[in-house]
Amino acid sequence: MCVKDYFTQSITIKRATYTANAKGERIPTWTTQATIKGTIRVMSAHEMYLRDKLVQNVSHVMYYDSSTPNNDDRVEYKSETYLIKAIENKTVGYPMAGYYKAFLQRVEVEK
Repeated sequence: MCVKDYFTQSITIKRATYTANAKGERIPTWTTQATIKGTIRVMSAHEMYLRDKLVQNVSHVMYYDSSTPNNDDRVEYKSETYLIKAIENKTVGYPMAGYYKAFLQRVEVEK
């Protein structure tokens, strides 16, 4: 079984467009950019400690095989919403060689 066989979950990528409200504040509207296959997992405490030195407040990591997402896009996965804080292009090293890796911060979204 190869790594891509684990990419069975649909991950929705949302991108913000901004409009000004009556006070002139920029208000984001999130629209679906793409739906990709990948996997998201909670980072270990050791990974969070090391990553926190470079990117603050990340708790999850996403592996995927599409270059669609950008920094500051949102990710919706299994009824949770995350903000992409950093992206590493094409990871190296087994077992995720050749796939993209993004570091995520879980966010609360008003419903």
